[in-house]
Amino acid sequence: MSNYTLIVDTTVASPEQVADCIISSLKEWKRNSSFKAVYISGERLNYPDDEPDGELIAFYSAKLDDGEEIPTARIFEEDGEFYVAEEAEAALARSFSEQPFFRATLVKGSSEGKKYVKMKNSL
Repeated sequence: MSNYTLIVDTTVASPEQVADCIISSLKEWKRNSSFKAVYISGERLNYPDDEPDGELIAFYSAKLDDGEEIPTARIFEEDGEFYVAEEAEAALARSFSEQPFFRATLVKGSSEGKKYVKMKNSL
């Protein structure tokens, strides 16, 4: 998927939300032609099956509520599935914000030898 400029996961997004994302991404691309973005639904992600840091999730959630930035989750794709590679707590905080999708960075990775769980299956 690294050859794509824009990936928008429409799992739970309305057509209007998808259109807004595409339009804002086009504007960003016009300002910076090296722009690349992945917008993914938290429901679509496979999270590491490790105990997340609840305090860090709460901290990131509070920052999001205040309109502040938090780290960008790094994800990878494998066989049509998306996995969190780094910043799982940031991805969880964004998922709990009930937005249809959030921006992430696509990286190389592999799920081999690791256990993952979908958030909606673990709540």
